[in-house]
Amino acid sequence: MATVFQDVMNKAPATVQAGGLWDSINGGLNDALNMWGKVEQIKGAKASTGQDIIQARVSPELANGAAITVDQALVSPSFQVGSVKMNKNLIYATAGILLTLFALKRVR
Repeated sequence: MATVFQDVMNKAPATVQAGGLWDSINGGLNDALNMWGKVEQIKGAKASTGQDIIQARVSPELANGAAITVDQALVSPSFQVGSVKMNKNLIYATAGILLTLFALKRVR
């Protein structure tokens, strides 16, 4: 009987692997960090040889630092009175509200 007890005590405890969802999330995060490390390694290599400066000269950013250009047709219409630039839609909405309030006050 003592030998059976000693055999059980000498064996390694049973282990259970963590469930699949956490393993897949951990694996995905690990892959993303490894990929980001490769990107940073390439950036470092470019910076050490001066290629990043050459690339910045070839493809510069826009003058205002924006990532995209804005089509002028999408910009809201405006007009300028003196040195103040006004949005037409905002002026029309404000005038409409004021006229409605004035009409309501006159009705009472």
